Amino acid sequence: MDAVRLAVSEAVSKAVQHAYRDTPGPIRVSASVISGVLRITIADDGCGHETPARQPGLGLGVGLMAGAGDEFEFADDVPVGTEVHLGFLVEPGRAGPITRAR
Repeated sequence: MDAVRLAVSEAVSKAVQHAYRDTPGPIRVSASVISGVLRITIADDGCGHETPARQPGLGLGVGLMAGAGDEFEFADDVPVGTEVHLGFLVEPGRAGPITRAR
């Protein structure tokens, strides 16, 4: 649970801090368990992560998210905004991280 809290908190914080420039906008969080993996998606309709940040952080967020779980995907090739996909194994006996970035 600590890893889930860390990764989701970091993803939502990044969306709050960086997604929208001058007006607030939606941030969506969804979760499901599929084939023994808790899958969580954090999505926004903002400017995308390639846009220079107004207040750059320490640059540790993506590493924290990727290292916290068993699966990580950072997708900014969605029609608008950014999506972070996190996966956490919940079945006993399954192990091994899977990391993808697009």
